[in-house]
Amino acid sequence: MASRVRSRPVLRPGLRVYRRDDTHLQVGLDEPRVVLPDSPGVRRLLRDLEAAAGLDALTPDAGLAYQRLVERGLVVDQRDLTSRRAGVVPVFASHGPEAPARLASRASCTVDVRAPQRWQTVIGQWLSEAGVAVAGPGRPSVTLLVTAGEPPRSLVDALVTDDRPHLLLALLPDRARLGPFVAPGTTACLRCLDAHLGEDDPRRALVLEQLEDVDQPPPPYDAVLAHAAAALAVRDLTTYAEGDAPATWSATLTVGADLACPSRFWPRHPHCGCSWG
Repeated sequence: MASRVRSRPVLRPGLRVYRRDDTHLQVGLDEPRVVLPDSPGVRRLLRDLEAAAGLDALTPDAGLAYQRLVERGLVVDQRDLTSRRAGVVPVFASHGPEAPARLASRASCTVDVRAPQRWQTVIGQWLSEAGVAVAGPGRPSVTLLVTAGEPPRSLVDALVTDDRPHLLLALLPDRARLGPFVAPGTTACLRCLDAHLGEDDPRRALVLEQLEDVDQPPPPYDAVLAHAAAALAVRDLTTYAEGDAPATWSATLTVGADLACPSRFWPRHPHCGCSWG
C-alpha cells in the first residue's frame, strides 16, 4: 500500500496528532482517524510527516504505523499540494489519495453558465476556484441556467431537445429552487415537474405559458438566499464533475429563510414528451 504515496509524503491537510492516553497517539479527530502506539520511532515518523521532511529508515513499529496511515488514506504527496488554486488543498483534506483523480475529473468538465451578468461573474469565480472550467467555444459538459423567477419553458425545452445535461436555479421572491439536475432521457426534466404539479392544478400549463412574456420585469428575490443557492449549485456541479451523482439528480432543493432546504425527488412523468423516446 505504501507504494501509492510518492517521495514527499505528508499528512492530509487539516489533520493533527493528538495524545489519546499514556501509551497511544491519535491522528485525526474523527474517522478515518488512526490510533498508533506512542514510541520514539512513531513520534519521529509523525513529525516528519507533518513537516513533509521525507522519510529515512523507519523503525519496525514506525513502518507498521506508516502502512496503517497510508491504508486509511491519511497520507498524500506534498508535491500535489503546491498548486495555487484555492480548491486544491480542501480536496486533499477530504479525499486524501483520491484527490488527484477527482481534480483531474473537475479539470475535464466545462460548465456553460447562463445567468444574469452578476451571477455569471460570481458563479464563474467559484467554479474556477473549484477547478471546474467555465465553457468557452465547443460543447460544454453541462449547463447551469439561473433565472430571476421561473425559467421560461422554451429555454429549458431547448436544452432537453439538444440532449444537454443541465441544472436549474430559479431565484424566487421568498425562496430559491435548485434543480432538477436533468440528464435528458434519464432523469425527470422541468416539464415532468410541471406535469406532476398539474395533476393537482389543471390550469397550471396555461399559466406557465405566460412566462414567455418578455415584457414583464423579473421578480425581486432575496440576494442572501440567492448566494446560498448559487453556492449549492456550484457544489453540486463539482460533484457531477467528479463523476458522482449530484444531490439534485432528478430532484429539487428549496432554499428558504428557515434554511431547512427540503429535497424532493421527481420521477419522470409518463405524459411528458421527454419520456416518449
